[in-house]
Amino acid sequence: TLTMKTGVVNPDGVKASAQIVVNEKPDLKVASVASVSTKYVDYGTPFGSVGLPSTIEATLEDGSKTNLGVTWSKGSYDENVAGTYTVEGTLTMKTGVVNPDGVKASAQIVVNEEPNAKVFVSYNPYGKVNWDTYSQNKANFHTHTRESDGGRVPNEVIDLYHGAGYKILSLTDHAYASGHPTTWPWTKWGKDPVQLGMLAVEGNEVSGTDHTGSFFSSYDGSTNDIRTALNEIKSRNGMAVFFHPGRYNRSDSWYQTFYNDFDKTLVGMEVYNQGDRHPGDRAKWDRVNALVMPNVVVFGYSNDDMHADHELFRNYQFMLMPSLTEGALRESMLNGAFYFSYEPGGSGNINPPVPRISRIEVTSGGTVITISATNTSSVTWRTNKGVAGTGASIDLKTLDLEGAKFIRAELQNGSGKSYTQPFVLQSN
Repeated sequence: TLTMKTGVVNPDGVKASAQIVVNEKPDLKVASVASVSTKYVDYGTPFGSVGLPSTIEATLEDGSKTNLGVTWSKGSYDENVAGTYTVEGTLTMKTGVVNPDGVKASAQIVVNEEPNAKVFVSYNPYGKVNWDTYSQNKANFHTHTRESDGGRVPNEVIDLYHGAGYKILSLTDHAYASGHPTTWPWTKWGKDPVQLGMLAVEGNEVSGTDHTGSFFSSYDGSTNDIRTALNEIKSRNGMAVFFHPGRYNRSDSWYQTFYNDFDKTLVGMEVYNQGDRHPGDRAKWDRVNALVMPNVVVFGYSNDDMHADHELFRNYQFMLMPSLTEGALRESMLNGAFYFSYEPGGSGNINPPVPRISRIEVTSGGTVITISATNTSSVTWRTNKGVAGTGASIDLKTLDLEGAKFIRAELQNGSGKSYTQPFVLQSN
């Protein structure tokens, strides 16, 4: 609009006109990428089985962060020559991100020496456990209430598990792609875990994709993409376990990718669910561990997946912890410092009748493992190659363990079974 001065008029309402062009938001340049932990692999491991991540966190020039795909180049890597190799990965750009400086990911791979006949335990999940002072805390990490499709309200479910001697419980109601809040905190239903002498774990069952237990996290599960869900859980410092894998038609390599990409977030696989609905899940667990070891260990879980009363108390684990705290539980889940059980009869006893482990000892050379247990009629030792031996003690020096990535024990009696986590093996 024009402003008139003395002697000038604008009876026709002439106006000034101008065009303004708002440019597109500028692309952000990649400034750096996160470091990748060194990968230690057995002699003869093909490059495709090293377990390098398929995505990596990139920092952009404005300080923001984003995940980019990465394609790794083999370079000079030779699985048949022991040594340390540095490999590079080319970043895959997304809309709004550019890489004019050619920033690349980098990783080191250490190929171990060619093995001889000696096999020993290189990782003992119970190595930090003080069996004389740690408590054994009965736990269930998969439970439903009327907040999703369970048959009881949360306070009733809590009372049932408390009465059966459970010290750790997570109410994992379904969270489908539309999102669903966690059944949390217990005080909303008049239950105080401290007064009950229990440890409550916030969680849910992310159900818009392959069902996944989400723990220590308020994530509402609003996605139908598993990678998005795991990234959301990771960003909240949560932990995750794949539930009932036998329900889905996923390849072992599919699981390998996610366990490699989300190490320390995706910590386990449910191998007993709602009794034993998917008996093949133990074999899948073994096969996946054979793929991801020695860099990653997938720990086994046994959970009720309780919706109705007849599904109670058949599945649980004993978490070995110095104190009943979230920090101690996280450490137990990260290290595999627990064993799990299947009790078909579901007695609900505070001290259930399954085999109970009182001590596990590994000799300083890592070649002999001995289990002390009560209420046990047999002990069977298994590797990814099959049954390796029987008895409370196993001497690795006496076994043919060629190709074995781990060894674990199954303890049995007339009431049920208990399982150790896998001991990672290494040849030298």
